Amino acid sequence: GESWGVRSSKCAVATKRGMIILGAGIEEKDGKPLRTAVEQSMLSSDIVIKNRGTEVIHGGVLYKNLDEKSPFRVFTERRNFEFERNGRRITPYHVEGVTFNIRIENDTSHPSYAYYITDADFAPEKIEVISNTDKIQAVMLEGGKLVAVFHEAGELSVNGVAVKGDKNKVVVKTI
Repeated sequence: GESWGVRSSKCAVATKRGMIILGAGIEEKDGKPLRTAVEQSMLSSDIVIKNRGTEVIHGGVLYKNLDEKSPFRVFTERRNFEFERNGRRITPYHVEGVTFNIRIENDTSHPSYAYYITDADFAPEKIEVISNTDKIQAVMLEGGKLVAVFHEAGELSVNGVAVKGDKNKVVVKTI
């Protein structure tokens, strides 16, 4: 869909122990660079970065990047600001301190992202991104369960099995 001059297709898939977030076809109507905020919270513990930056742990939460072409940008920042939502100040939400941030810079040559969030104490689930386009977003979960979101009618072939979907439909199938 389109919001605030930004067009994208997004989906979130709940798993047994976490959440998978996919975004694709990300573009801004004026061609300005875009970034996706994965997390912005107060710094509450050490930050652990593992596996060449594809896994980040903070505050007991594991953020796992599933798309190496859209790397995480992890940083801290001293902040002193008022929260706003839709241009309106939310009171008494004054924040002062150091924030923990994960962002993805959405490059026009690869306008997509995929990441997984879970409790850092759990072993990450085995997840495979099958498709992440503005037309079809699909992931394969442990046990061979496929979850596919069709933003447009289409077909997807997974392990030799054809999976069809109508526009704006979600297909869940064990393959």
